[in-house]
Amino acid sequence: MPATFVAISTMVLGGVLIKDGTARAEDAAARRIGADVTLGVDMDSLVAGGQMQAPQISADIIDKIGTSPLVEAYNYDSFNGARLRGGIRLTGKSMDPSIEGYTLALGVRDSRLMPDFGSGKWQLLVGKPLTDADRNRNGILIEERLARKSNLTPGDRITLADNDGKRTAVFTVRGVYRDPSDQPDPEYMQFPGDRLIVTASALSALDGATGPVELRGATFRLKDPASFKEFEGHAQKQAGAALKGFTIDINDKALKQLTGPLAAVSSAATVAMWLIGLAGAAVLALLIALAVKQRRREYGVLLAMGERRWKLIAQQAAEIVAVAAPAIGLSSLVAEPLTQRAGAALLGTGATAVAQGLPALAAILALGAVTSWWWLERRAGRCTCTADRTTACGCAQDVSSSKPDPADTRP
Repeated sequence: MPATFVAISTMVLGGVLIKDGTARAEDAAARRIGADVTLGVDMDSLVAGGQMQAPQISADIIDKIGTSPLVEAYNYDSFNGARLRGGIRLTGKSMDPSIEGYTLALGVRDSRLMPDFGSGKWQLLVGKPLTDADRNRNGILIEERLARKSNLTPGDRITLADNDGKRTAVFTVRGVYRDPSDQPDPEYMQFPGDRLIVTASALSALDGATGPVELRGATFRLKDPASFKEFEGHAQKQAGAALKGFTIDINDKALKQLTGPLAAVSSAATVAMWLIGLAGAAVLALLIALAVKQRRREYGVLLAMGERRWKLIAQQAAEIVAVAAPAIGLSSLVAEPLTQRAGAALLGTGATAVAQGLPALAAILALGAVTSWWWLERRAGRCTCTADRTTACGCAQDVSSSKPDPADTRP
């Protein structure tokens, strides 16, 4: 019985530790990765309203929303056409064949928060990213193919003209990045090597705007994905009517990709824990019943001598606790290293595959419980002391055998 207690306690405690560990890992991953909330144009309402021009929102309002303690960082989203001047040539075709050197410029607050940089698809090869410290500077990031073709390095200068070609501004190359794609943008037919990244304020100034910087949208990185509803209320309060024509959506795809396997492991561990606990409880109950049945004669003698029934029950309970307490203590020492291996195996094998195998595990445990019950009942039957035979359990034979002693047959 002690070995059975240790085995079952170890497995149940291991399931509890795996479940608790995965829950803490999910929470830590959520806080580490956060979640990106996108404020973008509501295309459905735009089409339904018959509007031809997308709404814009002031950078001042975005800054107010971004000051929330719920926000870890935020970025602007704007774009416009620009023309390369000063003899710098595109690596691909111009977006407009009638305009030489015409390409797309993206306006940002912090280039590090752009989705493609965040995912690792784009990589900054040399130089520095654009940050909010460059708000009042004409900094620019260029793709490595454009830098190679025009022999540009960080610190060099590029002259850009606005969408109409009427205004020009000089930009300083802050860094060179790599985009592995070689396919033109399906919407604007811009070659990836010709993409320019500048600060939103510089792009607005190049376009001739004199008031607050107008944006197409923004991206906010929350410290905790669970605070999305609270953040949404904060944004509505700060922006008010300025949010008309915009939607606020959370993009927690990266978080789900990371925490999905952890959630599956937690679910599998919980189910296995309950199955093992129930089957183990059934086996332990049968073992205790067998132990009581084997000592039935002892209890009968004690009751005949006037012992109280509740004392016998208390004695049996104390004996069970005396066996269970050391077993649980020993299992607590064994469970942690076994749990670490089991958790790694679940993540390596795939929690989905483990979950698919749970019905088979349940069937095996149920069959084991039934088999244990049958074996224990059979053993209990053999261990009942009778008057006509000596049992294998070592019970004393109380009644003399009916067969005559061979010594008494002598003449």
